[in-house]
Amino acid sequence: MATTGKQKRMTLDVADEHLYRAIRHAAAERGKPMAEIVADALRKWLEDQEDQEDLAAMRAVKDEPTIPSEQVKTEIRAAEAAEAIKSRL
Repeated sequence: MATTGKQKRMTLDVADEHLYRAIRHAAAERGKPMAEIVADALRKWLEDQEDQEDLAAMRAVKDEPTIPSEQVKTEIRAAEAAEAIKSRL
């Protein structure tokens, strides 16, 4: 993900010494700054949150009846045709 404009700074207090050392070690192994490792983890966390929201939305409608796509297309074409007739009047 490309960044644009001025970078923002954030202070992060890591109370867990083992976690801090693991992040520092992982960053060093990969030759990346700790900030990049943390930013990547935060991006992944946000994606996971969005995935969880999507799954919850799918669960909420899983028992609803479905409509065949051809029926939906037919209804859309009919609505568009009706709108076109209205606009000519």
